[in-house]
Amino acid sequence: MRVLGVIRLSRETDETTSPERQRQGLTDWARAHGHTIVGWAEDLDVSGAVPPWERPELGRWLGDSPPAPFDVVAGMKIDRISRSLLHFVQLIDWAREHGKYVAAYMDAVDTSTDTGELVAKVLAIFAEFERKTIAARSADSRRHARQEGRWHGGSVAYGYRPVKHPGGKGWTLAHDTETLPILRAIVADVIDGKATAAIARDLNARGVPSPRDHAAARDGKTRVHKDGTPRKPQAWTDTTLRRMLVSRALLGQLEHQGRVVRGDSGLPVQRAEALIPEADWKALQHALDGKRRPKYRAAPAALLSGLAFCGEDGSPLHFHWMFKPQRNQEYRYYRCSARTKQGADCAAKAARAEELEADALAVFLGMVGDLEVEERRLIPGEDHTAELARVDQALTELRDDRAAGLYSGDRGTAEYRAMYLSLEGKRAALAELPNVPDRWDMVPTGRTFRETWDALATVEERRAFLADAGLRVNVHAQPVRTRSLIPGTPSGEATGGRVSVEIPHDLQRRVLERAARTP
Repeated sequence: MRVLGVIRLSRETDETTSPERQRQGLTDWARAHGHTIVGWAEDLDVSGAVPPWERPELGRWLGDSPPAPFDVVAGMKIDRISRSLLHFVQLIDWAREHGKYVAAYMDAVDTSTDTGELVAKVLAIFAEFERKTIAARSADSRRHARQEGRWHGGSVAYGYRPVKHPGGKGWTLAHDTETLPILRAIVADVIDGKATAAIARDLNARGVPSPRDHAAARDGKTRVHKDGTPRKPQAWTDTTLRRMLVSRALLGQLEHQGRVVRGDSGLPVQRAEALIPEADWKALQHALDGKRRPKYRAAPAALLSGLAFCGEDGSPLHFHWMFKPQRNQEYRYYRCSARTKQGADCAAKAARAEELEADALAVFLGMVGDLEVEERRLIPGEDHTAELARVDQALTELRDDRAAGLYSGDRGTAEYRAMYLSLEGKRAALAELPNVPDRWDMVPTGRTFRETWDALATVEERRAFLADAGLRVNVHAQPVRTRSLIPGTPSGEATGGRVSVEIPHDLQRRVLERAARTP
C-alpha cells in the first residue's frame, strides 16, 4: 500500500509526540507491514481542531491533484490526524469515496473494515473530548494567572521583562533595565510636546530596536517569514508609539482583549510595578489627546511663518522663496496672502525676509529679552470621577452577570455579595474624597528669553519658540508709531518703521511690572 504519513503538532514542545518520533514510528510501521510511504503531510503549530482540508500540508494531499497517488492516510494516533469528531468522520467518508482508508498505528485501528471504522470513531470522540478538556484547563489556568497578576505567556509590554515569580509559582513581570530608560525618555518627550512621529524617526535613526525586535532578541529568537527567511528589523512608527503609550500596562495594570482585568474586589489587577508615576500617565494622556487634532500642511522653514500678518487687513503673510541661477542669488520675502491668493490689491508692500525677521526680533527681545521664560506645566489634581465611574461600571457589570445566572448557587451568591460589598465600600470611600481639577501652572525655567533664543540652533526651533511665546508681527503700508510697551523702542528701522509687535497680556503684564521696578 502507498501511505501518506500525517504529522501534526499544536506546539513543538512535547517530546512524546515530537515530529521526529511521529515520523520514525510511521516509517517503522510501514516497513513492518510492507507499505511504502510516498509522502509526508507535516503540519506544525496547527491545532487538531483545524479541518484537514484547511491545513497547509495535509490540505494539498486531499485536493483534486495530490503530489503523488496514495492509498492510506496514516498517523501515529487518531488525535494526530484530528481532534474533531466531525472532521474525522468527514475524512473517513472522503477516504471511502476515493477508495482509501485511514489508519493510526499506535491505536491499532484502520477504517478498511466496519469494525475498525467503529473503533476509530469511538477513539475520535475521546480525542475531541480531550481537546476540549485541555482548552478549558488552559483557559482556566490563564484566567487564574490573570486574577493573581502573574504573567502566563504571550507578549510582554515594552519596559518589562518576564522573571520567575518570587513565590516560586509561575512567572511575573519586572522592570527591564535596558528598555525602561528609553520608554521614560519617550514619555518625557511627548509630555514636553514632541510629536510621536518625530520621536519614531529619532528612534529609527539611532538604531533602537522596536518592541517586537527587542523581545525576539531577549528570548534568543530570530524573526522569520513563513518560508524561513529572516525578517527585516521592524521600524518604530507613530502607530506603534501611540498604541504603547495609551496602554494601562504603563501603570502595571493587566489588560486582556483590550479591557482592564479586574480582581475579586472589582478593581483593576496590579500585575507589576508601574513603569511611570500616575501623574506622568495623566500628563501623557493629556499630551496625546492634544495631538489628535486634524493635521495641516507643515509651515515652510521660515522664521515668521504663521506669525506675521498684514497690518492693513489682518491676512497672514505668506513666505516666498525664489532662486535665480543666472545670478546665483536667492530671494526671500513675505507678502500679504490676500494679494497672492485672492488677487486683491494690498497697500502693504512685500517685506524682505531678512529685514522683517531682524526688526521683529529686535522689538521682541527688546521688550522681553531679560525676562525669565516660564513653561506651562500640568499640575495633576485629585479627581476621582473616573475612578468612581469605573466602580459604577463594575457594579453594573456585576449586576448584569448576576442577572445572567453567572453567580448561581450558594457559592456563587457568596462570591457575588462579597464583590458587591467591596465595590460599594470603595464607592462610598471615593464619594467622600474631594475633587480638585487638574491645572496648568507657569513654572520658571531659570533662563531668560534672550538666553533661550541664543541656545536654539534651527529655524524650526526658533519659530516654535516665538509661537509658544505668543508673538504676532504686523507689517503696515506706512510707518507706524511704536506700539512697543517700552517707550522709545523702534518699530522696525530696517523696514522703514512699518513693523509692530504684539505679545500676550500675561507677558505684557510682566514687562510693565519690570518697567515699574526699574529706576
